[in-house]
Amino acid sequence: MPANSVFLLVVLVPILGGLCISRIDEKIFPLNIKLVSVWTAIFAFLLSLVLLSSSGEKFSFFNISFLVNGVSIPMIVMTALLTLAAVAVSYGEQNSNLKRFHILVLSLESLLIALFSTADIFMFYVLLQLILTVAFVLLGIFAKDSICASKFFVILSAGAIFILGGVIYLVDTSGITEIDVLSKYTFTLGQERVIFSLFFIGFACQSAIFPLHVWAPDSHTKPPTSISILLSGILLKIGAFGMITILLPIAKNSEFIFRGYIFAAAVVTMLYAALSMLLQKDLKKIIAYVSIVQMAIIAIGIFSGDVDGISGAFFSVIANSLATTTLLIIVGVVENRFGTRNLNISGVSQAIPYISPIAFVSIMALASVPPTPCFSGNLLILFGCWPNNYFTSVVICFLIVFGVVYGLKIYWKVFEGECKLKKSKLTNGELGCLLPLVALMVVVGVYPDKIIHSVKGEISKILMVKS
Repeated sequence: MPANSVFLLVVLVPILGGLCISRIDEKIFPLNIKLVSVWTAIFAFLLSLVLLSSSGEKFSFFNISFLVNGVSIPMIVMTALLTLAAVAVSYGEQNSNLKRFHILVLSLESLLIALFSTADIFMFYVLLQLILTVAFVLLGIFAKDSICASKFFVILSAGAIFILGGVIYLVDTSGITEIDVLSKYTFTLGQERVIFSLFFIGFACQSAIFPLHVWAPDSHTKPPTSISILLSGILLKIGAFGMITILLPIAKNSEFIFRGYIFAAAVVTMLYAALSMLLQKDLKKIIAYVSIVQMAIIAIGIFSGDVDGISGAFFSVIANSLATTTLLIIVGVVENRFGTRNLNISGVSQAIPYISPIAFVSIMALASVPPTPCFSGNLLILFGCWPNNYFTSVVICFLIVFGVVYGLKIYWKVFEGECKLKKSKLTNGELGCLLPLVALMVVVGVYPDKIIHSVKGEISKILMVKS
């Protein structure tokens, strides 16, 4: 089947699933809604895997250009996988507003897949704003915290306005909206500075770079686990994706002017998030601050000006999403069994057999211990960053070591401490979510070559533009 047909199906299948769910009576057939949603997510994920055999194919639908290459395909597959995980987790989590929840989640999946493959910069903005609106509605309904939802929407929409400003400036300057054509257009250095400033602020909001990070902790902790997976695993990564695929090719020549400021902002973000993490007792909030630290490291890799650094940053996006999602599911299981996710809990491994090794691998992955995928990504970032900024590289190394020590401390306290909890066990559904994610983390960590090689090819093309 041609890549354009497969891609169209991947985008349309969740929408069709949502339409089917809209015709089901929630009061009479609640189980049918869950089944349709799960099978839709499974089918979309399997279709996304077919795209792995495609590379660098550009096509259009309704005069909108799309590009499937070594950078967009991993993001599409990851979106389909994490949506499947979110829907599966919600199976035992959502008992009210089922129809709205599953329609919104499946709609969000279609919009995200379209965004990660669009080759038109104006359409990127339109899709981003639609994604933020759907996510805002999800938070508003299911987080049951209007402040959390408002903070999320206001900050990220403000970032989207800067992106819109960049789009308008590009169109006014060049009259072009296709990203690959814009990447070959010759802007003056002054114009590139304006473009870089507008887009970087917009993407920094999406990536939770200090002081634009304040939406992220509550968005991790307030909603149910299924929504936290989507926000942390996918939406938090949109900014890094935009920096790599839009900002670098269009305004690459002005990157060195802003590098020092970006590195300084990233270092402040890392140190602030690490210190804030030490003050937290909520396991979900700890995961949120670890993700903020990792996003700052990813930003450093993106603007390192080195193929290895940028490739490592993109690889870390995938790795962090897998590790974060697995840990969020584990914390959700703990909260579901014992009614708390406070750090003071202990002895979970004795209360829930088989959860301990899964948690250990996930915590070590998030802490960048070899041979987990986060280690491979961060190592490449260090290779790219070291020639440009020794101090930043040392800070990253320190935080990685600190993360390992702190991760081991949390693991020992929560999972191996004295057990005073009621005995329980993982359900087949929970094992069905956790085991594939852990297995994928191990495989990607041990054999990262294929993804990194594919990404490096695309990054090399980006860096050759205008050089």
